[in-house]
Amino acid sequence: MDAESTRERFALSSRRIVTPEGAIDGHVVVEGGRIVAVARGAAPAGVRTEDLGALALLPGLVDTHVHVNEPGRTEWEGFASASRAALAGGITTIVDMPLNSVPPTTTVEALELKRAAARVAQVEVGFWGGVVPGNSRQLEPLAAAGVRGFKCFLVPSGVEEFPHVGKRELSEAMPPHAVMKSPLSRCFNAGGQGEWSLAIRSMSPSISPCHSRSRCSSSRIGGAHLNSVAPSAISSAANVR
Repeated sequence: MDAESTRERFALSSRRIVTPEGAIDGHVVVEGGRIVAVARGAAPAGVRTEDLGALALLPGLVDTHVHVNEPGRTEWEGFASASRAALAGGITTIVDMPLNSVPPTTTVEALELKRAAARVAQVEVGFWGGVVPGNSRQLEPLAAAGVRGFKCFLVPSGVEEFPHVGKRELSEAMPPHAVMKSPLSRCFNAGGQGEWSLAIRSMSPSISPCHSRSRCSSSRIGGAHLNSVAPSAISSAANVR
């Protein structure tokens, strides 16, 4: 959307506007790039209106787990194609994961490269930061620069430029993470199912309970809110409770 269109006031009308109270026949008024009114009936007189007929008009979705691999691996997926695909599916905001771009988003400098690449995006873009061995001092600057949260792996990530962390690195990351204010930053995404011993990389359910105990302990020590993904055994749930 260009600068001129974001300043314009216009309306969209539809017989199926989806609201929390259900679908209505009405209009949505947009001004300065923001929705300023959702109401039943015809749009205000004098406002340029596009009639969508029976097409559904509904809020855009937010996808918080997207891997846009630009810069560095744009041939896998870049912001131009990723944002077009998102928009086609009704997604108007994406939050980009810190890998598999090169460099990964583990420093402010890398974040700025990502932002520059994202200027071609046709949707809103947010960014996750990454936690890797040796970058604990980068976390607060990344948070100040606007990342929405952080992701780490406890087993190999699959790309060498984003190595996994151990208990020490995760404990170091927790204190700065705990003071961040952004709602999404309260999710510390620790992928993988390996036990803390880095020699063990099994996905076995017998390992998961010990693994989740270590992560929950680190969360309590640091005061952070931890989001541990992809559990492989119901017995891990007791450690989370």
